[in-house]
Formats: sequence, C-alpha cells, structure tokens
Amino acid sequence: MGTSSAPAVRYLKTGVDLLPEDAWERDYELTFALHRHHAEAAYLLGDHEGAASLFERIRREARLDADRVETYRLEMSLLVSRGSFAKAIDAGHAALRIYGIDIPSTEGLADASVAAREKLEALLAGRSIAALADLPAVTDKDEQVRHLLLSETVLHGPYQQPALFQLLACTLVTRSIEHGHAVGSAIGYVTYAMVVGDHAAAYELGRVALAVSERFDDLQARSLIKFYFGAFLNGWRKPVSEALPYIEQAHAGCFESGEVLYASVAAMQAVYMHLLCGDELRSVRALASKNRELTRRVNHLDMSHTIAIFERTAALLTAGAIRPEEESILAGDIIEEKLAHYLSPLGAYYNCSLQAAYLLGEHDRALAMAAKAETVIAAMFGHIGGEPELRFYQALLFAELLPAAAAGDRARYRDAIEDGVRKMEGWARSCPENFEHKHLVLSAELARLDGRYDEAGELFDRAIESAVQHDFTHVQAIACELAARLYLERGRRRIARAYLSDARHAFSRWGADAKITRMEQRYGELLPSGAPDHGASSSGASLDLAAVLQASQAISGEIVLDDLLRTLMRTVLESAGAQRGFLILTGEAPLFVEADEGAAIRVHAEAIATRQDVAHTIVRYVERTRETVVLDDAPRAPRFHADPYIAQAAPRSVLCMPIVKQKKLVGVLYLENRIIASAFTPNRCAVLDLLAAQAAISIDNARLYDTLEHRVKERTRELQAKNEELYHTVQHLKTTQRQLITHEKLASLGALTAGIAHELKNPLNFVNNFAELSAELAAAVDEVLDRYAARVAPEAVSEIKEILLDLQQSVRCINKHGVRASGIIDGMLLHARNTSERRAPAALNALVAESVKLAYHGARGGGGAPEICFEEAYDEAVGQIEVNATEMTRVLINLMNNAFHAMRSRQRVGGPSYVPTLSVRTRDAGDRVEITIRDNGTGIPAEVLPRIFNPFFTTKPPGQGAGLGLSISRDIVVDGHQGDIRVDTAPGEFTAFLISLPK
Repeated sequence: MGTSSAPAVRYLKTGVDLLPEDAWERDYELTFALHRHHAEAAYLLGDHEGAASLFERIRREARLDADRVETYRLEMSLLVSRGSFAKAIDAGHAALRIYGIDIPSTEGLADASVAAREKLEALLAGRSIAALADLPAVTDKDEQVRHLLLSETVLHGPYQQPALFQLLACTLVTRSIEHGHAVGSAIGYVTYAMVVGDHAAAYELGRVALAVSERFDDLQARSLIKFYFGAFLNGWRKPVSEALPYIEQAHAGCFESGEVLYASVAAMQAVYMHLLCGDELRSVRALASKNRELTRRVNHLDMSHTIAIFERTAALLTAGAIRPEEESILAGDIIEEKLAHYLSPLGAYYNCSLQAAYLLGEHDRALAMAAKAETVIAAMFGHIGGEPELRFYQALLFAELLPAAAAGDRARYRDAIEDGVRKMEGWARSCPENFEHKHLVLSAELARLDGRYDEAGELFDRAIESAVQHDFTHVQAIACELAARLYLERGRRRIARAYLSDARHAFSRWGADAKITRMEQRYGELLPSGAPDHGASSSGASLDLAAVLQASQAISGEIVLDDLLRTLMRTVLESAGAQRGFLILTGEAPLFVEADEGAAIRVHAEAIATRQDVAHTIVRYVERTRETVVLDDAPRAPRFHADPYIAQAAPRSVLCMPIVKQKKLVGVLYLENRIIASAFTPNRCAVLDLLAAQAAISIDNARLYDTLEHRVKERTRELQAKNEELYHTVQHLKTTQRQLITHEKLASLGALTAGIAHELKNPLNFVNNFAELSAELAAAVDEVLDRYAARVAPEAVSEIKEILLDLQQSVRCINKHGVRASGIIDGMLLHARNTSERRAPAALNALVAESVKLAYHGARGGGGAPEICFEEAYDEAVGQIEVNATEMTRVLINLMNNAFHAMRSRQRVGGPSYVPTLSVRTRDAGDRVEITIRDNGTGIPAEVLPRIFNPFFTTKPPGQGAGLGLSISRDIVVDGHQGDIRVDTAPGEFTAFLISLPK
C-alpha cells in the first residue's frame, strides 16, 4: 500500500471508532469488513502488534468459522510478505484446526510426515499418474476449504521445515484422491512432485497439476502452478530455457490476479533462470536491476535482496568488482545479513558466490562459499539452481586444488568430485539437455586427475559440443579453458592456444569481461591482452572501440522508451554514416522512429506500412529471414531494384538489419545514404552489430519499464479510488449513525405520542358523550317548555327558547370538534402501533375490487365522490398472497379517498368536458404483485411531493384530514408487508400510486 496505507488506516480507524458498542450484533457484515480491512492496513503500515490484536478481536467476535479462517488466511499472506514464514505456518495450522486437521508439533512431525507419505504411496500403487487429472471435483464446501488451507500453508513449508512440507503436500494429494479435486488440489500435486524423488514421476505430477489447475476459473491458482512447474520441475526433464515462458506467464498472471508476492518471486526466478541458462551477463544484469526495483516498489524486500544476488554475480563477472555506489545494495555481507532468515535464497547466494569466485580464481573465497552452501542447500530442494550448481562448481574447484592440496584434504576433495560425477550422471540421464555437458566436464576433470589424458581430451571435446548444441555458452567457455589446461600440462601449447582462444571468445559472448582479464593475466603470451575476438572484422581499419563503448553506454543509459529511441537513432546515424533511417519495433503496439540528418527525430505510434518513403520489400525480407541486407548501390542491386521506393527514390546505399534478443525479433533498423555508394562498410556494420545487441537489451528493458510505470500509475489510481471510497464509506457511516440516533429519538417520540394520545382519548370520550347527552337534555327541556308554555309568560318562553337554541348549537359544535379530535388521536394511535400483525392468504383481486366498492359507496354516502368513470383491470395470474386484509383494505380506501378529493377539486374548475376517471389495476410481476391506483385529478405539486408521506402533512383544508393517511399507508405496506409504495404524478393531469408486495 505504500504511502496510501496511512490515510487508509486513518479512515478505517475512524470507521471502527464510529461503530456503536453493539455493532457486532446490529450490523455484523459491516463491522467485520471494517475490522478486517483495518487490520490489513495496519499490518501493511508496519503496526504488526496492533494488527495482531485486531485479528484476535475479529476471531473472538466472528460468528462463523469461515470468517475466522478468512482472518487467518489474510494474516498468513501478510506474514509471508514480510518473510515471517514460521508465524505464517502457525496461522495456517490454527486455521486447519478449525476444520479438523491437526498438524503435529515438532516432536511428532517427522513420524507424521513419513506416515503421510507411506499412506499416499499406498493409494498411488497401481494407479496411472496421468489418470489423476480426471478425478471428480469436490462437492462438500468444508472439504473445499480444507483443500484451500492446505494449499496455502504448504507453500511456506520448504523454507522452514522440509518434513512439514512433505506432510502437507502428501495430505493434500491424499485428500484429493479420497474426496476429489478443488482449487487447492493442483498445489498438492506440484508440491508432492518436489519431494517424490523420481524426476520422471515428478514431471508427470507437474503435468497433472497444470491440467487440474485449468479445470478451475482461478487465475491466481493457475499462475502459481505454472511458477512451480517452471521453477522446480521442468528443468529436470526439459531444457531449462523452456521454463522461462511458464515463469513469465506466472509473473503476469500473479500481477493480474493481485498475488503480488508470487509475482515478485516469479520476477526473481526469471532472473535466476536467465543466469542458469548462460544468457549474456549484461542483459541478465539489466533484467536483475529492473526486477529488483520492481520488487522493491511493491515492498517485497526479500525478493529484492535475492535478485541482488544475481545482479551482484553478473557485476563481478563483467566488471570484476562492485562499484562503490552499489555497495549498499550488492555487497556480499549486506546481502547475506538481509537474507539470514531465508535459507533458500541464502543457498542461491552461496552458489552464485562460489561460481564467481571459482571463475575469477579466488580459491579461498570459493572454498568458504562451498562450505556455507552445504549447510543450507537442503532448503533449495527441487531447484536445478540448488544442488546441481553446488556439485558442479564445487567439483571443479576441488579438481583444480587437489594436486597441491594437503594430504588431509585430498581424499575429501576426491570423494566430492566422484560424488559430483555420479550425481551429474543421474541427472544427465533424466535430462541430457541441461546436465550432459556438465557431467562430461566433471568426467573429463576426473580422467585428467587420474592421468587418463586422451580420454579426458575426448570428454572435453564432447562436453564442448554438448554445451554448444544446448546453448550453454558459459559451460562451453569453462570446458574450453579446462581443455587448454589439460594440453598445457602435457606441453602441447599450440593446441592449448586454440582452446584458450575458443574459451576467450565464448567468455566474451557470455559477457564475462572480468574472467577474460583473469585469463589474460594467467596465460600470458598464450593469450595476449587485447587479442582480437573471433567475432571481430578482419577487413578494413580496426574498430574505434572507445567510440563504440561510448555509443553503447549512451544507449544503455536510457530507460524511458521515447528517450531511448531518440538516443539510439541519433547514435546509429552518427556511427553508420547514414543520412536517414527508420527503427521499426515489433510487438502488439505498432511503433517506428524516423530520423533524418539535420531534422528532429520523430516517434510515430502507428504502423510503418502506410509510409511510401521506405523499401518495404527489404524490410519484410529482413523480418522474415532475420538476415542483414547491405546494398552498396541500391538501384543496380539485382535482388531489390524492383522495389517501388528503390526504383523511384534511387538511394545509393541501403542497410537493413534485424535487432534480435534471445532469438526473438525486437525490431528492424533501416538506414540510407543517398549520396555515397558502399557507405555501409564492414567496419560500420560491425559497429552496428554491437550497437544492435545493446539496443535489443535496452529496448526490451525500456518497454518493460514503460509497462511497469503504466501499471504503477494504474495501481496508484486504484489506491486513490479506494481511499476516496473509504472516505465516502466513513461519511456514509457518520450519516447512518445520525440516522440511527434520529430513528431512536423518533421511536421514543412515537412511544410518548402513543401514551399521550391514549391518555387524551378517555377525557375526549367523556366530552363527546356529555356533549351528545347535553343536546338530548336541551331537546327534552324544549319539549317540556312547549307543554307548559301556557303557564309561563310569553316573554320568558321566548327568552328560554333562544337560550336553548344557543345551547344546542354550542353542544353540536363541541361534539363536532370533539369527534375531529378523537379522529386525530385515533390516527396517532394507529401510526404508533406496530403493523406487523398476522397475515393470511387472500385473493388480492377480490380484495381490491371490494375496496373499490367500499371506498366509492362510503364517499357517495358522505357526498365526497363525484360521478366517476371506473377502469378496472385485474391480472388473473396474481392469485392469492399473504396479507393483512383489514390493513390493506384501509390503505386502498385511503388512496381512493385521496383520489376522489383530487378529482372533485379538478371538477370545480374543469367544466362539463372533464370526466373524472379512476383506474385500478393489478399485475403479476414474477416474485411480486403490483397494485396501481391512478386518477386524473389535480396531481401533486413538485414542492409538496417529497413530504406527502410525512406524518401530519396534508394539503386538504382544515377539518378534512389529519395528514396521517399516507404515512399510515406507507407503514402498513413497507413495514407490515415488506413491500414498497411509490408515486408518479404530473400537476394538473394525474396521480398514480404503485403498491408492490412480495408473493
């Protein structure tokens, strides 16, 4: 996460702090997610103790085993990213125990490991390994989790406890055979292959792992299998160069799937494989520098330090020493200290240091590195860069030292050489492409020591042929030098000189300049310093090597693609004596560079096919054959004079050459001189060959750097988006918290309102009842007065009647307003009441139709409904649904009463042409049913619409509504029936209410 971790931690901590005390019970999923992300971010920021505490709290509060296991898996991944393998394994064990798999402690581990292997071997007896790929898939969810946990834990075993690694690998394969395949099964096969001991069986198991991984839609799992197959299994049966595509695919797939740790491990292995292949050391060093920076930027420092091993080796063999400014990264003691906890890379460091020290004649250091390698080489089991490299260079070292060794060391050296020959012979039988040449070299050295010189000479020649055939330049060079020593010992200096010359040439092609310097110092006049290389041109003046070196350094110093291309073309024009030229790059994105003497160099992000000022026939020929074409007088050239551009423009000299890196076409260089014939002399072509070799490396590196920069920018944008998302999440959480507080207040207010309404209801009942009784008493007094009017003075009768009339009017008014107040209180009580009463199946269409009749007749009886045209449409597919029929009837009647009111209001102003129309429809909507009530009344103004469901809000005149009808209706539909109620309206035209209910 880098610098993005700090704000992420702050946002997440704020989110956690805002959670209420009962958050785990109230909103478990949100609370779990916030704590999980907070723990992850805290760990990435370096707060390991705080993260561990958060993980423990999550596991205490987690309701599900799956959630507890998820935290262990996350913690395991984070621990591995920091190189804490032992703690990561402990986390894996804890997760496995949750699912019933108990890994023994250290005391019983060895026995359990042997027992697990014996059980698996019994299961495999008589089975075809290839047939394992066809086993069925696991269906049990818990077993799928067990497979996943075993696969994630086993990957960290080899670096700490080989016995544990074997136990987990065997257990995983056993469960796959017994229960079927899951995502983790392929990891079981590929890790078991690393310990099975039979290279043919291991390769077959690896092929099964590849096949099983393809059965599951899991890019990360497929990428991990390709990595392990390429890095640990392929080289024992197939050429080591064939491992590179698997590792490159694994690197890309891990990056794409977010598995950055193994993307970094693959980046490291890619460098090591190129070094083991004997690829040109400068290109290896450039790749190492690029990948080291890549792994450093994603904060996987163990891999960065491991890649520094290979960068250091290339630097020592090319320059002889580490530059002072690189000491902090490439110094041996610093690398050894930083990788002290990580045995497997430490083994690679000792092996590479042994190789460099042997080749540069540093025997004491070579002996020390060989001794240290012996102590950790077991951690590199399964890797061809492990024991095979140690046995090869250790045997070569001991063979050189044995003749002058002390008596106590001679037997030990001899035993080690013979052991190396035996083991290399076994490996060569399994994969001659990778080991035959080394076996022949060691056998030749043993024959030399035994005095079997003719046999030794023949073995060295066979070793050289094998190394050339299988493209191991560095082993070819070593065999040539050792053959030269053999013939020097026998006094055959002329033959030795030839072998030394071949060795120097091979070391030069490998890029081991420091080794060449060492050879020149050791062999004196047999190989004079500065002797021409076999690859140098013998015609014309000698090359200006200083100028070539300066030009090469100018090219290699650029890493940004555009800058590199401009520098390259400028250098090429100057070095070749060309007036104009094009550099055409191959690949997915078309690109070419145009350079013209005296004009700016231009980079075009398009295909060159549309240009008319280049000889496309020549370019296509070079792309196809990868041969260099030099035309001294292009218009008269017999092969390409018919090219349209050559025929029209008639350039005098043309050169077109491929730019190739590791047999892969990187681009095509096309140059012209329009004035001078034969401008591209052999010397200039030789210079261009050297520059093209450097250009191929630099272009590849620049493209990789460009891709990396693009990925880093994308990753940065993603992290910024995540931070923005976290910020909005926290804001949403704050808003939710405020809403919760408001809801609690409203709930309390509702309870208070219900209590007050209940208390007011009884006095109001008395008021209404006594008002009615007073009216009756007043009428009775009036009747009595009429009977005795003759006995009372007329003036008194008249006055009494007036008083009685006033009394009756007052009582009626009291009764009217009392009834209204009682209705309001009834509404308040209904609004506060929990509507989740028992529901029962009811025929919805019949319920709606009955509600229409009740609403209309009720309104007609009260004078509230105009003459209305009804449009009713009931979908028969609706059938019965579970509803509270009484409450739903009240909702429908309330909506229709509102519709009658709206249509009556519009009729007053609409004139005789207006026809009030009420549409009532039902519809089956799959898992829900819909009721639509639509009127063509006055509609609802836009400024009022947001408040229509608020309690006590009404647009009716005073006395015609309490403002609770729609609020109560919403509560009944939403809270009581888990449905939805929506409104659509156009002022002056219509209003439609849509009720949606679950079936």
